[in-house]
Amino acid sequence: MPTSLVAPATAARTRSAGLVITLCWLIVVFDGYDLIVYGTTLPPLLAEPGWDLTPATAGTIGSLAFVGMLVGALAAGNLADRLGRRRTILGCVAWFSVFTALCAVATSPELFGVLRLLAGLGLGGLIPSANALTSEFVRDRARSAVSTIMMSGVPIGGSLAALIGLVLIPAAGWRPMYAVAFLAVLVVLPVAWFFLPESP
Repeated sequence: MPTSLVAPATAARTRSAGLVITLCWLIVVFDGYDLIVYGTTLPPLLAEPGWDLTPATAGTIGSLAFVGMLVGALAAGNLADRLGRRRTILGCVAWFSVFTALCAVATSPELFGVLRLLAGLGLGGLIPSANALTSEFVRDRARSAVSTIMMSGVPIGGSLAALIGLVLIPAAGWRPMYAVAFLAVLVVLPVAWFFLPESP
């Protein structure tokens, strides 16, 4: 991490800044994957036997995640004030990963839509919390640049969803695409639990 980005402090704090930015960016990549995976899986969802999805109902289901994101984003600030930014970020990661992964075993479009709505709560709460935490570890003049870095994780995660879908969907269908989201709980969450510091 360039030293021009981090707040003036000790070498340990400089390392912390780089670690916070890297971990939060990686988490936002999973956020982007979980958000955009729906678009990648839409064609096989429309063809899912017994679901009888139409483009209109599929659009409604797709919008539910954004409704959840709105509520999650509005609640994130209050949660961060009560629990701390670190705990809020970790909670959002666990929340959106679990509910996105549960979409893999949804038995109806109604249940699938509810799970997407619930996942959206965590998806929406993560980004403002991650931006707020990283901004406290960098120089004031670098905060906009770091915020841009954070937001770049969303389209990168979405691109990964598309690339993984090219391989996974023809071989195994749409359900494993949502199961992939649980990797955030298995891999990223434990690392963040041990190494992501709390707001100074």
